[in-house]
Amino acid sequence: MNLKELHVFDPNTKDQWLKAIQKELGERSLESLQWSPEPGIEMEPYYTHATSSAEAALGVFPFHIHQQVTADGAEAARTQALMCLAGGAQSIGFLQAPEPHEMDASLAEIEWPYIQLHWQNIPLTISYAKSLHAYADQRGWQSNTLQGLLGNDARILWSDNWDVEAVRYYQQAFPRCRLFYIDGVALARTGASAVMQVAAILGQAQEALFRLTSAGFTIDEASAMLQIQTSSDTSYFLEITKIRVIRHLFAELVASYAPEHACSQSIFIHAVTGVTSYSTTDTNTNLLRATTAAMSAAIGQASSIEVQPHDPTADPVHALRWARNILHLLREESCMDSALHAAQGSYYLEHMFGQMAEQAWNSLVEMEEHGGWTMQETAWQKAAQTIGASTEEAIRSGQKIRVGVNKYQVKANAKS
Repeated sequence: MNLKELHVFDPNTKDQWLKAIQKELGERSLESLQWSPEPGIEMEPYYTHATSSAEAALGVFPFHIHQQVTADGAEAARTQALMCLAGGAQSIGFLQAPEPHEMDASLAEIEWPYIQLHWQNIPLTISYAKSLHAYADQRGWQSNTLQGLLGNDARILWSDNWDVEAVRYYQQAFPRCRLFYIDGVALARTGASAVMQVAAILGQAQEALFRLTSAGFTIDEASAMLQIQTSSDTSYFLEITKIRVIRHLFAELVASYAPEHACSQSIFIHAVTGVTSYSTTDTNTNLLRATTAAMSAAIGQASSIEVQPHDPTADPVHALRWARNILHLLREESCMDSALHAAQGSYYLEHMFGQMAEQAWNSLVEMEEHGGWTMQETAWQKAAQTIGASTEEAIRSGQKIRVGVNKYQVKANAKS
């Protein structure tokens, strides 16, 4: 039969497929195939194009391989960073910004124009910004081409204790660097559901945008200053969808401010694996967890991915190499840096996307009606802790399976 003859087959309807499924199930009901990854999200066994959802696809590029430097001291941190770069990392994170007199000790041989540097807790002062600018000039770097995070937690913006002029200086000198990160990882660690995480991230983003625009920055400038940090764990489809929903709803949020440039609706999303799912007794299984979590982040279109080392007790050189190579496998062998928008067209994922986006947006609206994130943060943290405690109890009782923790344990750690 050639392709021209395929028209003789009539398309099957959804009812016909469901009848075929029911025939295979016998006495079991179709409802037995439903899956609820978390309360409020119900997944059917079969979907068609009629259930698909539209999403914004702004700001999607191949992900960067990110590694966090953990060594103490400027020289040790630089050595570890160079080791990561030599192994193929494209983005390096430092927990602390160097003192002005230590910049060369921290950055010698590191070529910032060709990678992304992520600094946390950088001083928001004009004097430090000028020191960094002067160092860039000394190295022959055009500061307006440098990329990365010159970051502080966005919560500093609603403390009324930040220097607007210093932020303006950073923004003008380093226009391609983000200045504030929205921390979605902390809430994930306490046990928040995916919908709660998305709504909390959006609540913080809305607060940050409001504070920056109120201080005189345009919405285009304010959006460019932000970076979202989120977790990626082992509920494969749920984590793919969570990152897609964050990107889509952030675009909707910025659109409400009527930006001049469409690119302002995009957001840099940094995903971190191994936030809650790693086992302390079966570290080899953590490699599998890290791989599936990193795949979720890649398919969900995270901008950069950080795989946390699978064994915190291992030598950092080897642990970071294992973590880095997981991402190399996804890029070089699975081509996940080339298949952009890979999740689009999956009716199953798009149905999950629609449910999560609607619930998260409704939660954001409710949050804003009750004073916004600054007024609701404590209540949300308590709610997340309650969910986290419930999850831990389910793992302890065996109701929720965690491989290597309460089932299929290493023999030395298994309960008799």
